[in-house]
Amino acid sequence: MNPKICKTGVSGGANTGVVSISGGFTVEDENCARIVKAETLSNLGLKVSAVSLMCQDEATWEAMEMASSPCPFGGALGDVARRAWFKRYPERFYKLYGSDFKLPVIADKQ
Repeated sequence: MNPKICKTGVSGGANTGVVSISGGFTVEDENCARIVKAETLSNLGLKVSAVSLMCQDEATWEAMEMASSPCPFGGALGDVARRAWFKRYPERFYKLYGSDFKLPVIADKQ
């Protein structure tokens, strides 16, 4: 099996002696496909796009957030992206940090 192919075949059949029937289909592993696409983007030098693709998986998003490396959002990175994520999906932050979570205030660098 080629690891770059993220599909698995499923088939079956039955025979009664008089009538036979068989069929099959393929099942795609979405996470495997996401990883292959992200690897391709990364190999093309599109690292932020690769991370953005991986961040479509909520477990990856949570890991990035917990590591203080927020996923990109609409072209934004870092604290700006984190604020955009919080504005769009506050429930994700509440799930990770509790219902009383508040984004820390960022001091103005000027």
